[in-house]
Amino acid sequence: MVLERHPFFDALLDLDRAFKDADNLLKIHLEEKARGRRWARTSLNRAMVVLAVAAWQAFCERLATQGVQALKPSDAGLMPEWRLLGARMNNAIYRFATPNAENTQALLIGLGYDPWPDWNLTIDGEAISQERTQRTLNEWLKVRHAIAHGAGVLPDVQVLRKPDGSLRLWRVDAEACMAFIKQLAEATYNGVHTWFKAL
Repeated sequence: MVLERHPFFDALLDLDRAFKDADNLLKIHLEEKARGRRWARTSLNRAMVVLAVAAWQAFCERLATQGVQALKPSDAGLMPEWRLLGARMNNAIYRFATPNAENTQALLIGLGYDPWPDWNLTIDGEAISQERTQRTLNEWLKVRHAIAHGAGVLPDVQVLRKPDGSLRLWRVDAEACMAFIKQLAEATYNGVHTWFKAL
């Protein structure tokens, strides 16, 4: 897929760079040929989720930063309002510690763009509604928080629930997290691109 370059394109490039470590962990995971239970691999799974969510956060912050620059007026009379927008957005980015659905929407609405209508995804041929996308992002944030803050147990969320009712973070789950966030970022990028072109 070829994406047209516009003021927000660097955010997409930054996302690719931010995902490099998570992608490398997956490669390490796939290269190992050990048999039986591989408990140490759980750390790789956890790290992949943490890095994927960190990549999402960095992507959203970059979109917001580039959005302010893209909205810079050519009319000198509008510069005070633009500087105020920049100050508000810098403050919002500083407080953007939890990149869940609600906080992401609030951050980008600061520019005038609501990402939620663009969050109808298709993953592995399955249509994912905006509401399910929001819920899935929030669930991965709960998993990330549990890992990052040293919780002894994983949160009770659908993204980790196994057919037997147990909660486990397997490699396939970490891969699903990475794929989901990449698709969500692409949908958000395409949405902000369309929004910006219409200004």
